[in-house]
Amino acid sequence: MSYQIKTDAGRDTSICENSTAVLGNILYINSPGITYSWSPAASLNKATDPRPIASPGLTSTTYTVTINATGCPPKVDQVTEYVIPTPPVNAGNATTIMEGENVTLNGSGATYYYWAPTNSLTYPNTAHPDAEPVVTTTYTVTGTDPTYKCYNSDTVRITVIKSDEIVIYNTITPNGDGNNDVWYMGNIQKYPNNTLELFNRYGKLVYRVSPYLNDFGGTVSGQELPAATYFYELNLGDGLGKKHGTLTIVR
Repeated sequence: MSYQIKTDAGRDTSICENSTAVLGNILYINSPGITYSWSPAASLNKATDPRPIASPGLTSTTYTVTINATGCPPKVDQVTEYVIPTPPVNAGNATTIMEGENVTLNGSGATYYYWAPTNSLTYPNTAHPDAEPVVTTTYTVTGTDPTYKCYNSDTVRITVIKSDEIVIYNTITPNGDGNNDVWYMGNIQKYPNNTLELFNRYGKLVYRVSPYLNDFGGTVSGQELPAATYFYELNLGDGLGKKHGTLTIVR
């Protein structure tokens, strides 16, 4: 018996390092008298199968199949499995901070980033999110290559030393991008009887609240305060003292 053999080694595809792929897309795979020979055979589970499983490891490989059938000349076709390198994801160096402080994490080696846990992070899907953990936390970053196919992970530990010290940042940029939109004071929740007053450069009181809850975004009674530098007095309450300083609003 003779056949008109149509040879198809399959489509070129991309796979991650140390992954596998099924080769071939060949007609008559169950027909008698047809044999298959694939090469290079070293990275195939069975080089005489019509659809072998390829494990090219770390190196892109072109496979050649030769099909022999009774009464027909050999048919030859090729397919390439392109191996995508594993992204060298790095989560950065371990850091120690005081409770109430924040720290910028430093991911590298990938195109897209996903950090966890997210509850103490700002912008967890970027290479450099801001972390504000209240307890020692290990963050995991998973990074992918540009195709989203291949990924790698790394971890970084942020050690938090207990502290009651108020940490007051002096600039906000309330533009709605989710970053630095509100005035953050680390550990302010430990002083529930605090009172905050904000004055313009002429000494006029423009904002007062008791207690302050890290929720001031530069707007008072629905009106945006102008971009400027303001002066604050923070009374911690319960006879715990006062703090003074400046706040700059950037718009």
